[in-house]
Amino acid sequence: MSNGIGEPPQVSVLIVGHESWMDLQTCLPAIAGGCASHKRETTGAESLLFEIVVFDNASADGSVGNLCRIFPDVRVLASARNLGFAAGSNRAAEVALGDYFLLLNPDAVVDEGAISRAVECLSSTPMCGLLGGRTVLPDGRDGSAAYWRLPSLRSTLCWATGLSSFRRGSRWLDPETIGTPLVPAERKPLRVGAVSGCFLLVAAEVWRELGGFDERYFLYGEDLDLATRATAAGYTPAVDLAVTFRHRVGGSARSTATRRTAVLTGRVTWYLTTWSPAKARFAVLMLQFGVVLRCLAAMLGLASQDWSVSWAARAQWRDGYPALNASAPVRKVPLWRRAIPSRRS
Repeated sequence: MSNGIGEPPQVSVLIVGHESWMDLQTCLPAIAGGCASHKRETTGAESLLFEIVVFDNASADGSVGNLCRIFPDVRVLASARNLGFAAGSNRAAEVALGDYFLLLNPDAVVDEGAISRAVECLSSTPMCGLLGGRTVLPDGRDGSAAYWRLPSLRSTLCWATGLSSFRRGSRWLDPETIGTPLVPAERKPLRVGAVSGCFLLVAAEVWRELGGFDERYFLYGEDLDLATRATAAGYTPAVDLAVTFRHRVGGSARSTATRRTAVLTGRVTWYLTTWSPAKARFAVLMLQFGVVLRCLAAMLGLASQDWSVSWAARAQWRDGYPALNASAPVRKVPLWRRAIPSRRS
C-alpha cells in the first residue's frame, strides 16, 4: 500500500459499505493483488501505490470497529446515518489522495492485476473519462454486464413491452444491453454508454471536473447520470474487457424487491433530469406499463412474483428521488450535447 517514504498513492480505492463486513473480508485482501502489475519480470511484479478509503453508512454489524482492528491501513470514514452510495462516494473522494479513483463495491472482488491493467488502459486513453471492466463467474463464464448503452425512448419501449426479455442482447429489441463481446487481442477499449459503479475507474481531475455523483441518487442510477454528464463533456466511457472482477450483483440491497424499487427510482430520476418533461413523463408511463405487464405475467407463472411488490411500491419510485435539500443543484444534461465535438485535443 505504501512504499514507506511518504509518496502519495497513485490509486485511491473508494468503497461505500452498509452492513458489509462479511463482504469486506473478501474484497479488501484482493485489492493488493489487483494493484500488482500484470507485467511479470524476473525480479517479480511491480505494484501500484494505493490507498483504500471505506465510507461506512451507519452499519450496525461492527464494520467500523472490525476495519480499524483487522485492517489498520484502511482509512475509515463513518456516518451516523445512511447517506446512500452517491453521497458516500463523494465523501470518500473528498479525502482521497490518489491520481485515480477506483469506485469498488464491497461485494466485488478484483482479479489479480485488474486494477493495474485498468490504470494502464485509462492513462493511455484519457478521453475515455470513465473506465470499467467485466464480471466473471467462478467457472470463467461472463457474469451480468457491468456496462451498457445509454437509455433511449426505443429501449424504454422495448423493456415496457417485454421485447427486451424476448431477445436479450439484440441491438434492436434490447438496445441497452451490449452483451459479451470477445476480448480483443489488441486490448482496445470497448466504447459503451455507461459503466457500473461497482467497478469504475476515473482520473481524480475528471471526477472533480464532473462534480462527482449527483447525491439525489441514493442507490442505483448515479453511475448512469455520471456517464451521461461525462459524455456531454466530451468523454467516451469505455471498458477494458481484460480487466476482470467478481461481483455479487445486488449485494447492497436486502431483497430483489428492494433492489428493483431502487433501480426504478434511479431510472425515473434520470429521465426527469435528462429528458424533456414530455418525453420523461411518457417514459415513466412506459415503466409503469412494463411493471403491470410483468405482474400479469407473474399471475401466469411467467415472471417473478416480486413484480407485484414493485407495483404496490410505485408511489416510492414513479416520481424519482427528491433533492436532499432545497439548495441541491438540478443537473439537466440534454443529450443533444453529445453531438458537440469536444474541445479537448
